[in-house]
Amino acid sequence: MHHADLVATVTDAVRYSLELDLAHSELRPEASLLALGMDSITAVDLTVALEQALGIAAFPIQDWADAESARSEPRFTIASLIATCAALLGVQPSPEATHDE
Repeated sequence: MHHADLVATVTDAVRYSLELDLAHSELRPEASLLALGMDSITAVDLTVALEQALGIAAFPIQDWADAESARSEPRFTIASLIATCAALLGVQPSPEATHDE
């Protein structure tokens, strides 16, 4: 999987799980999932959506949540979720992605 595909897949999972009526372009990487409405129920929905979309047997949502809780702001961002998924899948950012940031 390419990094751009991963970004689109994770963004779709976020949109689906949080029932957001937003275009991909409206979901910025720095957006907080908490500000978008994530709670414990939607976190479970997001976990299942990521597992299905990415073929991950057991997404480590609790490990991600613990790591995010220990960080300073910003926390629980779409970017940090994408980074966690990339690390799990061994996906490297494309050269274009690193130049755009």
